[in-house]
Formats: sequence, C-alpha cells, structure tokens
Amino acid sequence: MKQRKSDKYRIIEDRGVGRGIHYKPFIKVHEVSSEGLSSRVLGWKVNRIYHLLSNLERDYLFNTQWEDSVIDIREQYPLLPKEETILIAKEYGLRHPLINKPDKDEIVMTSDFVITINDGKMIRDIVRTIKPSSKITKRVKEKFKIEEMFWKRKNIDWGVVTEKEIDHIKARNIRFLYQYYFWDRYRMLERKQIRELFLLFWDIFQRNNFDVKRTVETFDCVQGWEQGESLSFFKYLICHKSVKTDITKDITNLRNPNISFWM
Repeated sequence: MKQRKSDKYRIIEDRGVGRGIHYKPFIKVHEVSSEGLSSRVLGWKVNRIYHLLSNLERDYLFNTQWEDSVIDIREQYPLLPKEETILIAKEYGLRHPLINKPDKDEIVMTSDFVITINDGKMIRDIVRTIKPSSKITKRVKEKFKIEEMFWKRKNIDWGVVTEKEIDHIKARNIRFLYQYYFWDRYRMLERKQIRELFLLFWDIFQRNNFDVKRTVETFDCVQGWEQGESLSFFKYLICHKSVKTDITKDITNLRNPNISFWM
C-alpha cells in the first residue's frame, strides 16, 4: 500500500487553495491507493487535470460538468484548518482519522468535490462526498458526521452521493463523447470557423432527414476530410450542445435511427 504523502508538505505546496485553473487538489492519484480505478481527466469547465480516486468519482465529474449551472469543480478538497475537524470529533465523541504511522497523527480530512454553481440569481458552493453504498459502514458514517458538521458550520450544503444517485447511462454517454469536446483544439479552428461549419453541417443534416451516417459521409466529402472526421465533429457539437439530444438515453451508437437530435 502506498504511504500517504505528508499533509504538511501538501499545505506548503498550497494544495486545496484557489479556484479554477489555479486550484491544486490536496490528494493526487499517484499518492494514495484508491478504491476502483483512479484516473486523471482534463476538465471541460476548467482547463486543468482532475484527480479522481474511483470510477464513481469520474462518473460524477462527467455528469456534473454537463450541467450549465456549474462553473467550477474542485476535487479532493481539504478540510482546513485541521483543528476544526479534530474539535468536531471530540465534541461528538468520534475518532478522528489518523495517518498510518507510529506517531498516529491526525490527517487532514478531505471532501471529494466542492462545486460552484451559478443559478442566475447567486453563485454558491455545494459539497458532495462520493461513496459506494456497500462501503458505507458505521465507521464511514462517523467520518461523514465530522465532514457534515465542518460544512454545516460554514453554512454550506453538504451531501453524500452513492451509485444510486448517479445516472450511469448519462455518464456512459459523456464518457463516449468526452475527448471530442476538445476537437477544435486539434483542428486549430477559431469560433467563427466552427460556427460556419456547424451551419453547413446542420443544413446537410436536415436535408438528409437527420440520418447521421449519410450526413457525416457527405460532410467528409464536402470538406475534403479524412473518413470519420465529420463524425468527430458531430460528437464535438453534441458536447458543446450545438446539437442537442436526450443525454439520459443511450447514444453510444449515433447511427441508431431512434435517437433524436435538434438544434
């Protein structure tokens, strides 16, 4: 098992400080053992690498990034100062998590996600902890209590998300589309060029009665692109919601005639 990197060292590195591209997660995937498969994912909302310690965290990030109201996501967020969680644990008669060392020093606890939302009226943060329902033991609930009270005293909405609250079809769809969000970067195209391509693509799409296969084949020929490039462009358009579809239904076979698309 990997040893947890020194919390003191993380604090010196300004882990868990800042917002947007300047934020650095308190824990990175190479530093700890994770439940399930850990992953590093380039963000849609914020252009930085996200460190996710399980597939469940990854799927939650995918679904959260799809929401228009979400403007920032900070993962592996530290509950600092540590003295606050230590005090809460004492108040409730709970054992504070310890570093697995002979000195048994208390660790800096973390929350999986701090999500910044702009609902059109105000900007606010909410906090979500991700855990498989099968892993929520009595001891885990004790840790949750410490975490809950830490955020409650700051008047911030906190909650637990299990696999039961995650739309896995939606997450699978977004995982299928994910890399194509960055298609314009690979093509080095400006926004005006993308808009012109989209309008031409949509015109052909309509004339082909929204037949994806016929449209992408035609568009490849019209643009002089390699076979399949128009399909990548189509996925890009879905990622950016220029072309809309029901993301809660399986769209991993885009040529399925039963999938509806609209502008």
